[in-house]
Amino acid sequence: MSEAFTISREKKKPWFRRQDIHKKRIKEKWRKPKGIHSKVRMKKRGYQAVVSIGYGTGSHSWKDEKGLLIRKVCSIRDILSMDGKRECALLSGTVGMKKRLALLKEGKQKGISFRGIDGEEEIKIRA
Repeated sequence: MSEAFTISREKKKPWFRRQDIHKKRIKEKWRKPKGIHSKVRMKKRGYQAVVSIGYGTGSHSWKDEKGLLIRKVCSIRDILSMDGKRECALLSGTVGMKKRLALLKEGKQKGISFRGIDGEEEIKIRA
């Protein structure tokens, strides 16, 4: 097998299940194994895979369908530091309506697209 092929092939994320999944009363939700003799906790070969940071999603998940980087926005300072050609804004859920409108207007002037909302329609409705 060529080296280029092995590098391009990604590691498939396993189905993380609990150690005692065969018991009926145990749900499928992941719980860290805590037993002192637990082979899963010790990461022994032949047992279930343990959830770890190495199975995280790649940087492609932080991109828009158009290829723009998604950036969370909380303040006008965040909007001013953005590049409209490479990034799109995602408004934080903790931002109030008054500040949200100010962010939308500032983003519209700078030519920044917003993810999850229609900026112009939101400004017309709320203003």
